[in-house]
Amino acid sequence: MSAKRPIQQTEKLLVLLQDAGVHFVVIGGVAAISHGAATLTRDLDVAAPLTPDNVERLMTALRPYHPTHVTRPDLGEIQESIERLCEFRLLLIDTDLGRLDVLREVQPIGPAESLATVARLHGSG
Repeated sequence: MSAKRPIQQTEKLLVLLQDAGVHFVVIGGVAAISHGAATLTRDLDVAAPLTPDNVERLMTALRPYHPTHVTRPDLGEIQESIERLCEFRLLLIDTDLGRLDVLREVQPIGPAESLATVARLHGSG
């Protein structure tokens, strides 16, 4: 039996990432909602460069909220090194503030670094 999922606190997660200086672009359901879509979402999806500096900021910000791998909650809090986490294609993380999915790239657009440019071209940033 899995532990009860925390109430998703997307706004708090966004503020936490922003305050920590994590470089990211909101994608998925939260991005659609911000553009007026009437949809439900149960997580926060972001695209972010999985560089050592950015992942360090991410994990430092999340540490007080007990981050665990969504796919392996049995392992407890995330303990992998920053270097190891940078090797992942995506990070699926459960926290006390809810679920956060961090994608290295979004196809067909490409790496997270290119998304900020696309957002600016389309008037979103």
